[in-house]
Amino acid sequence: MASDIKTLGKRGEIVIPKKIRVAAGLDEKTRIKIIRTSRGIVLIPLKKSFADFAGLLGSGGYNKKELDDAMWEIAGMG
Repeated sequence: MASDIKTLGKRGEIVIPKKIRVAAGLDEKTRIKIIRTSRGIVLIPLKKSFADFAGLLGSGGYNKKELDDAMWEIAGMG
């Protein structure tokens, strides 16, 4: 897992290092969902529109804690 430490800019911006952008397939037009969790912040590149995720957290989906735990497990921080 690639990681890096960056400083938050004056307007709240951060620069994702090129090696991480390339590995994740990110380009300047990539939309990124930013989620604040109890353990920190998660950035999720959106490859689909929000309509594709409709109902994910609704009935039959995962609750917020399960989703939070799963994201951190995937990130290797669970």
